[in-house]
Amino acid sequence: MNGDGVVSFDDFDPFVGSLGTSGLWVQYAWDAENRLVAVTPMKPDAAARRVTCA
Repeated sequence: MNGDGVVSFDDFDPFVGSLGTSGLWVQYAWDAENRLVAVTPMKPDAAARRVTCA
């Protein structure tokens, strides 16, 4: 985001670096009709929650 209007790795690398190694590690599950049915954290901690969709 240097304002040149072109997205390159010079713009992308600092963004990825800010995510660090503790980024979102989740497992997605889909049903037979390709609908998202669950999102489960792979590195659970006290605040982690599994989300299921109806």
